[in-house]
Amino acid sequence: MSEITTQKITADSITIEQAKMLINRSFEAGHHDMEAGYPYDNPLNDRARLMIHAFKNEHGAAWLGEINRETSAGVEIPILREWDGITTVLNFGAAFVLPAYDAEVERLIVEYRSGDFKAAYANIDKVFDRIYSIGGAALNWN
Repeated sequence: MSEITTQKITADSITIEQAKMLINRSFEAGHHDMEAGYPYDNPLNDRARLMIHAFKNEHGAAWLGEINRETSAGVEIPILREWDGITTVLNFGAAFVLPAYDAEVERLIVEYRSGDFKAAYANIDKVFDRIYSIGGAALNWN
């Protein structure tokens, strides 16, 4: 049995590797499909929140990022913001998580947002290439 199935995982102790394993299990179970039984039998959103906790646990910080949303209820949403470790991140409340602030990710998202539709595809790849290269992770929600 793997370590993940033999111990109780809590938000305060979860590692990034454990969070990835849980999210992979959700994808294998089809939890990312819109008809996946949420909220009654779908842990994907909670597992995305566990990934955020895992970054905070391992790096001492979790930086949340937005790609497409610029405002919510008329309030500007920063591209990158440090999670306080307390506030619940709502479903679709961030597109990715980083271990630290990264000006290059922020610059690439500004470039992505200002590009034309055809350029956006190439620019979004640049954004995620950078996110992954510095140890970040995409957040999946349902």
